[in-house]
Parts: sequence; C-alpha cells; structure tokens
Amino acid sequence: MTAGQTQALPFFDGPYLFSCHDFLIKKTETGILCRTNTGLGGIRVVYTLTCSPSVEYAAEMAEFLQGIRNCSKNEQAVPGGKGIHIAMTLRSLGVRNTMLGFSAGFTGDFLEQELREKGIETAFIRLEKGFSRMAVRILGQEESEIIGSMPEISPEDRDALLVQLDGLQKGDILILSGDDAPEGLYEQILKRLAGRDVFSIVDAAGETLPRMLRQKPFLIKPNRQELEEFAGRRLFTWQELLKEGRRMQEMGAENVLISLAAEGAVLLGGDDVLCGEAPRGEASRSAGAGDAMLAGAAAGWLRTGSLREALRLGIAAGSASVFCREQAEEIRRLYEEIVVRGMG
Repeated sequence: MTAGQTQALPFFDGPYLFSCHDFLIKKTETGILCRTNTGLGGIRVVYTLTCSPSVEYAAEMAEFLQGIRNCSKNEQAVPGGKGIHIAMTLRSLGVRNTMLGFSAGFTGDFLEQELREKGIETAFIRLEKGFSRMAVRILGQEESEIIGSMPEISPEDRDALLVQLDGLQKGDILILSGDDAPEGLYEQILKRLAGRDVFSIVDAAGETLPRMLRQKPFLIKPNRQELEEFAGRRLFTWQELLKEGRRMQEMGAENVLISLAAEGAVLLGGDDVLCGEAPRGEASRSAGAGDAMLAGAAAGWLRTGSLREALRLGIAAGSASVFCREQAEEIRRLYEEIVVRGMG
C-alpha cells in the first residue's frame, strides 16, 4: 500500500501484525538482533527503545503523615516509562513489538516478566550493577511521587546496544523515547542507522531535540510545551505553531506530529498540513497520553501508509488514554468520531 492510500479502519484483523510462531526475534552470539521468518515475507518489525524503563509502584492510604509509620490499604506495581507505555498501546492495537533498552536487578526481572505476560517481547541489555529505576507514588490526601535514579550504563553496555541494533533491516521501525542517557546515545544510534532505510520515530525534548532533528528522523512528536522550548518563546496562534513545525522539517524531520492536548493534534508531512480535533470526554489523567498518541500514529501509518490515518488513530489512542480507557474497542469507537482535515 502506497502513501496516501487509506482504508476504513487501520486496525489489524487478527490479534497481532504477525505471529510469534511465524516470526521470531532473537540475539545471535555476537549480540546482533536477527529474525527467523517461517513463511511471512516482507514484514516490518517494530522496536521500541527506552534507556530507563521503570517499575511504577503506587501505595494508596487514607492519610499520609510525615515522620511516622503509614500503612497503605492498596498497592500496585506495574511496568512504566514512556517506552513501555508506547509498547503497550501498540500491543493493544495489534502491533507486536520488541522492547529494547537496559534492565538490571530484581526490578529488571519484574519488568521483563510482566512485559512477557502482556505479550510484549523484550531484548534488554542486562546490566551487571544496580537495578532498574523505580517510581513510587503515594496516594493520600495529595499525591506525592519519588522518581528513582537510573542504573549506571557503562561504555561496554552502550556498545552492546549499538551492536544489537545492527540487526535492524530495511523497512523496520525504531521508536526512541524517554531519557537520552547516556547523553548523546540516541543521536549516535540514528547516525549508525543512516542510509539503512530504517524508519525512526522520535519523542525527544530539550537540548536533545535539535540534535535528533539533524539526523533526519522519519517522524518527531513534540507537544506544545516542547515546541515552545524549541522556539524559545510562547506560541499563541496556529501560524506560530506551524512555523516552528516547518522549522523542524527544515532542520531534518520528515514529518512532525504536534500534540495539543484537548485541542487535538497537527501533522506536517511534506507540504501537507493535517489537523484533527480531540473527541470530547471526561478527562481522568493526562500522563501517558502523548505516548499513546505516538503509538497510535505509528500503528496507523504502519497499517495504511497514510499520514491522515496515522493522525486519526493517534488522536484516538491519545484520547482513550486521557479517558483511562485504552482498550482497542474504545480506541476504535473514538476513531470513528475523529475527522481529519487539511489546512491551507
């Protein structure tokens, strides 16, 4: 299917884009990712990369008092972090994907086990010291959060990841998100992949963003705040937002997806500008909505080759996350409500 073609629903007919029995991802003795194809040809493989996956531990209590022992009434521990949120949304949309990055210690063991149980393959580089990051949330009268530090990533661990990525093949999709640590790693990865026809999708901010643009990613997804940081000023009008989006394209990005929270999103691709409004609903949370939008956009484009469908499914997935209903059925329902139009 060529770019510009569309279909009614960019959802997969089966539970996965491909079956694990037909297509296996494994590491060779040299650490390079390779695939065993047992009958399905020409299939793109989706990889999500995050250097700092975390265990999100939440403890709920009636009242939290400092300086004394507090007892919780409910606890929950789940995999978290931007890359994991993206991988799980892709999975709910029927896109089987493999998570890359680093894991360590007992929390790393927990992450890999939980992700496998959710149907997400992992190929983490195992670190010898420390443990994977933890994020602790205390839910009392007010919500407090403690974000743990990342384990140390040595130059040897960094090199192992780069060697691993040498196994990516033409047409594969690599989604990079979360902290660029060690600093400059994501830029180094894109340089290494240059000229290999791997589609790179990037969610970066701050000083990392301009460096990533120079590596010509297929798609980059800033939100309004990140776009304003990039511009160095507040942006109040559509014209100002689009001007900065165009500047990102001029610096190297092929496509720019600008998430605008309740206002929806804008997608700049080539000379085209597409926009879509977010559906109405009761917002329960905002954290993770941008990750879900990015995953939805990747799934929509992967299925149809259409930026219009990518934007439509991206808005649907992001909105479902805000409404705390991320199941494929809810994303499908919201997708039907969204109209994408071109902007002159």
